Amino acid sequence: FILQTWDPDLAKTAKAWAKRCQFKHNTYLKEPGQTHPRFASVGENIWTGSLSIFSVKEAITSWYNEVKDYSYTANSCRRVCGHYTQV
Repeated sequence: FILQTWDPDLAKTAKAWAKRCQFKHNTYLKEPGQTHPRFASVGENIWTGSLSIFSVKEAITSWYNEVKDYSYTANSCRRVCGHYTQV
């Protein structure tokens, strides 16, 4: 498994984008050097839900459930699974 760690540079990028209050992916993520000094590419997951199910657990569960569309042998998605690979 891969251990995840907090990265202050990514947090700074995420915070700056969140302050724009635009519910869409950060357009600068595709530009090398615009999001992080050490990472060539960076992804992000966006999730929303109704007030009754809006929780971190629900968000991560919905992203993880895309595992069914990921092929480990081919290292690719059969359908949408980018949220799963991001997690």
